[in-house]
Amino acid sequence: MISIENLEKKAYFNIDNNEYYEGYHIEDRRWNGWATPCFEKYVADLIAHNFSTSNFKIKYDEKNDYYRITEKEDGKIILSEKIKGHIINTTEGQKKVYSLGAFDWTWEDYTIDELKEFKNANIITNQIKEKEDSINLEY
Repeated sequence: MISIENLEKKAYFNIDNNEYYEGYHIEDRRWNGWATPCFEKYVADLIAHNFSTSNFKIKYDEKNDYYRITEKEDGKIILSEKIKGHIINTTEGQKKVYSLGAFDWTWEDYTIDELKEFKNANIITNQIKEKEDSINLEY
């Protein structure tokens, strides 16, 4: 039997912009006070796309089921890590997720009710991207 304390709860995660990514976490499990989320594949792919730059890349390796994060400085790789998929128990059942940025990035967590107060919030879910309660299929 799974203890309710070990279930990962749905929340929306943000780092200094108006995009809030749907994911899961244990609220009390923090890294220096920051949330430690994990995301289903669809949202993880969007994070990989939105956070990648010319010097910081997040790419999915389908054959091995992991995201590789690489960071370059002056043309040299200074960071290379793999984020493997894993199964978690959530309040909605089991989910396969990827812990992009957990225990590294400064994720803040919000409930859907808190996000309703933010007029310009872009809520990115596992199905579609929503903005101010409208559906945008062009993402």
